[in-house]
Amino acid sequence: QRLGVPISSAKVARFADSEVAVELLESVRCRDVFLLQPICRSFPASSVNDALVELTLFVSALRRASAQSITAILPYYGYARQDRRMAQVPIAAADVAQILTNAGISRVVAMD
Repeated sequence: QRLGVPISSAKVARFADSEVAVELLESVRCRDVFLLQPICRSFPASSVNDALVELTLFVSALRRASAQSITAILPYYGYARQDRRMAQVPIAAADVAQILTNAGISRVVAMD
């Protein structure tokens, strides 16, 4: 509100088997979209993985709705602590960044 930009409406639903469903309730065609989503355990996401899937599904919905660009604002970047190079261990922070890039995010703003 302080920026003078309205917050768009969206709906997140959970099925009985804990699958996530997201729905955009407004048109985003040809708009620059800023998606605020922490990758952490928070309501309604019950785990970091749930929050990551929810973010990925929102990005997919935004892309399919023809958003011009998608900027993810991540107040908490899950898996950020797993960024050291060790034998036979994935660098999870880089893998999550690759997932977000492949999903279609143009830019990421992460806060520390």
